[in-house]
Amino acid sequence: MSQFARFARLFAFMAPYRKLLMGEAQEKGWPMVRPLFFHHPGDSKTHQMNTQFLLGENILVAPVLTSKLKYKRVNIIHIEYIYAALDVYLPRGNWTLLWDPKETYTATGETIKVEVKFGKPAVFYKTGWDYGERLSSFVNTQLESEFPALTMTDTTINKCS
Repeated sequence: MSQFARFARLFAFMAPYRKLLMGEAQEKGWPMVRPLFFHHPGDSKTHQMNTQFLLGENILVAPVLTSKLKYKRVNIIHIEYIYAALDVYLPRGNWTLLWDPKETYTATGETIKVEVKFGKPAVFYKTGWDYGERLSSFVNTQLESEFPALTMTDTTINKCS
């Protein structure tokens, strides 16, 4: 239940951004959840991409869609963390990893390898975007304090096909 509460709290925090996107949907007919080519039509690599999406123009999400990822176990002071290595395509621009604002990428339209862990999926925002910085601050302080991400020692908890 704690992970449900974690993401419900994140959903609530993002209400102003969703409201903005609903306004765009009403005024322009744009979807809230968009394929990458919607904002990067000149990037042919985004045309067939079906494993990532944009939430609006400024948030890129690359969910874990398979259990067939390579996992790495890291033992830190007797707590074992499991990371999955995920390939993420970043369109041209500057992107910041939501869960670690020190991890920024200047992409020219390239695939990078990102280590994700349970409760911290691969989510990026456009570097310098004010709301993205506030969102990152929220998830890394208040959200992590109230509802910390799970420490996983078993990769079978989230069976994907």
